[in-house]
Amino acid sequence: MKSQQEIYEKVVAVFEELFEIDPADISPESNLYEDLDIDSIDAVDLVIELRKMTKKKFSQTILKWFVPFRILLSK
Repeated sequence: MKSQQEIYEKVVAVFEELFEIDPADISPESNLYEDLDIDSIDAVDLVIELRKMTKKKFSQTILKWFVPFRILLSK
């Protein structure tokens, strides 16, 4: 089982790769919409990557624009 830190680093790498977001701009409290500028099309791409990475199903509803990044780490 991976640690929270390992999961966090992997998800940050996804944000950097898919959306060209500087890892220094990401924190567990970052708001997906307001802080990271993730729109609905980006959210679809993110869900696909998270599913590949975790083999779990993520609904787009958990990616509402007000959801803090840390919520993704707990799923």
